[in-house]
Amino acid sequence: MKLPEEDELLHDLYENQEFCKLLARSEFVEQDEWEQWFAERLAYRPVSYLARTLYELQYFEQSVFNGDAYASEVWSAVDDFVEYSDSPVSRTSFLKRMVSSWIPYAAMIFAILSLSIWFNMPLDYKSVDTIAIVSAIDQRSVSLPDGSRVILNKGSQIKYREDEQGRHLELEGEAYLHVAKKIKDKVRVPFTVKGDGFEVKVLGTRFNMINNKHVKLIALDEGRVSVNQFDKKVIMAPGQVVKSEGNELKLVPIKAVLMNAWHTGVLQLNNTSLHEIVTWLEITQGVDIVNNLPKEIQGFTMSGEIDVRDQENLYRSISSIYNIEIVKENDQIIFKKNNQ
Repeated sequence: MKLPEEDELLHDLYENQEFCKLLARSEFVEQDEWEQWFAERLAYRPVSYLARTLYELQYFEQSVFNGDAYASEVWSAVDDFVEYSDSPVSRTSFLKRMVSSWIPYAAMIFAILSLSIWFNMPLDYKSVDTIAIVSAIDQRSVSLPDGSRVILNKGSQIKYREDEQGRHLELEGEAYLHVAKKIKDKVRVPFTVKGDGFEVKVLGTRFNMINNKHVKLIALDEGRVSVNQFDKKVIMAPGQVVKSEGNELKLVPIKAVLMNAWHTGVLQLNNTSLHEIVTWLEITQGVDIVNNLPKEIQGFTMSGEIDVRDQENLYRSISSIYNIEIVKENDQIIFKKNNQ
């Protein structure tokens, strides 16, 4: 039996090696790049929307949802949706066959259907209930329904929802956020991140945030954010780090890029002073550092990279790069001048 023309086109697309390489990438393929790919291959343009829907379903499952519970019930719901929905998704039988190959991921698909979270649908804040995501033992990268990306540090969790006032995320632990810009009625839709006693308001930016019992901190990579705590407010510029201490918001004298080391695995030094390194260690490693170095040595700057995935290598590299001696005594780490 001859397949409908749209089915044949989708089938050919999923056998295209260049398209398969695009799908296999670990990072999320943004909409602009997706459209550019199809603009250069006009023959596949008629199925661009359907292919995008399939891609985002699968990517969202891999990033956010785990487990294959309730497969039979979920597949029944998916089957009904594809068979009877008025959505453009139901226009082709090929899509149904593609979705049927994802039965192990059926719980994810059912969750998306029940919450009405479809990436290509117009933004409707009433349709997105609260989503809770936990990263228990490892780092985890997730996509939010608005297109924003979050990298969660281990032992961290977020809750995300949307309403008429905008997008809201609650964080416990540490996360790196790439907030997507959203427009509604020609106005940018705000994105608010809440911690204990303070909040960060953004419109489209990249930043790192820590909210735990020891540290409350925001490090801004790009864009602009407003940090609010009680009656205090700080407008941050790229590269700045702000820390909440009691009822105060204080600028921390280190470069924001240092705070990315936990998820990049590399400590980026760019004319970075030893004083900044000490401050970074106290914030991120939770260690008690005794700094016995003269001020002129603390102000010494270096550029380069340090692998932070192994703590012994981290301290050994700092000692070598800055030509100092680092000694561990009990629960303290002592920085002192190298007399050799």
